[in-house]
Amino acid sequence: MSWLFRVALRFVPESWRDAVRVDLEEEARLTGRSGARAELWCAWQALRLAMPLQGTLNGDVLMSDLRHALRSLLRAPWFTLGAILTFAIGIGVNVAVFAAVDRMLFRALPYANADR
Repeated sequence: MSWLFRVALRFVPESWRDAVRVDLEEEARLTGRSGARAELWCAWQALRLAMPLQGTLNGDVLMSDLRHALRSLLRAPWFTLGAILTFAIGIGVNVAVFAAVDRMLFRALPYANADR
C-alpha cells in the first residue's frame, strides 16, 4: 500500500478504513490494475468516497438543511403562520397545565396543618 493511498484513507472514517481498503484493493485487482496505476486509482477512489462525508462530519449538512427549511417556510407564509400558531398554542397550554398541576399537587397548601 503506497503512502498516497494511506493518506487518502485518513479522510475515510476510522471505522470504515479497513473495509474500504480491502474493497478497493480487491476491485483494483479484479479490474486488472496493477502497480502504481492501481495505487493511484485506489487513492482516488478513497478520496471520492471520503469527500462527501466531510460535510456530514463538520456540520455543513445541518446548516444546509436549516437554510433550506427557512427558504421553504418563507415561500409558504400561510403554512408558516399555522406552524407558529400551533407551536404557540401548544407551548401555552403546556405552561398553563404545568402551572396548575404544580400548584395543586406538588406544593403544600399555604395553611398550617394543611394535611388535615
